[in-house]
Amino acid sequence: MSEQIHYSILFDGGLMPGFDEQKVIKNIRKVTPFHTAEIKERFFNDKTVLVKKTTNLEKAKRYHNKFLRCGASVWMEMDFIVSTDQKSAG
Repeated sequence: MSEQIHYSILFDGGLMPGFDEQKVIKNIRKVTPFHTAEIKERFFNDKTVLVKKTTNLEKAKRYHNKFLRCGASVWMEMDFIVSTDQKSAG
């Protein structure tokens, strides 16, 4: 049996204090390859959105901090994935 941790950065449209939606969209545009319309469609659609999923904690922290600095109220969740490695006897 093996265990792996997945880190998910999530966003539901919430904004950090002192930021408005237009400023956050402008900031996200600076740090992602998305255009304004794509950002509005992906991130401001009244749903919780997966921003990034990784098994690397440091990478997850970087994305988390990057989006916080943009004014997006993101959060991180951890999922523990347990798999059983079964080999057939034979």
